[in-house]
Amino acid sequence: MPSVTLEQLRQYYDNSVDISAAIVHDIDPTMEYVRRLTPSSVYVFQVRKRKNIFVLKVAIEGIGDTKWKIQHLAKEKKTLTLAHDIPGITHLVKAYRDNGPYRNAILKEFFEGNTLRTVYSRYYGDRARFNGSRLRPQLERTVRELHARGVANLDLTPNNIAISGKEEDICLIDAGYGEFKRGMTAEQFNRYRQDDLDDVERVLRQ
Repeated sequence: MPSVTLEQLRQYYDNSVDISAAIVHDIDPTMEYVRRLTPSSVYVFQVRKRKNIFVLKVAIEGIGDTKWKIQHLAKEKKTLTLAHDIPGITHLVKAYRDNGPYRNAILKEFFEGNTLRTVYSRYYGDRARFNGSRLRPQLERTVRELHARGVANLDLTPNNIAISGKEEDICLIDAGYGEFKRGMTAEQFNRYRQDDLDDVERVLRQ
């Protein structure tokens, strides 16, 4: 039974109280809250479990656009299940059962680095000073392998991609936007697939 009340969660949504640690404990008492990660479309926390750092993501029913957030995490869970052995993406560690207002909570690997948006801001928006061409093959390989598993329309934006501190590795850190090949026409899927490849070029363009 969750220890946090719905009223407390509403105050949390309004930034009136900080109950992040209690939310994390409600979802998994074996985890230690480290910090809240922002910005994000869902609630995202950095947590520690058995001395390792992970990312916990959860939708909270009754707060904000809950339906969209629940769907987002359901998509991410499905995508990460399909992508369990694909490099260049933060893999699923555990999916939690719904508990009270907490919906579709997932525990993911933590990628040590900065979002591409943060990297660009470091260069004062001058992308020409950032040599993204070195990382393009890595990201393109990840995207193509996701396509091969039937996932496309990945929303490859600077907020959803992270780069390691030495700018040697690149990783897709939010996989909740994808659409699945089953249920769409081949033409639709191919269009999404081409859009993703165009986004790889665009987001890392020098």
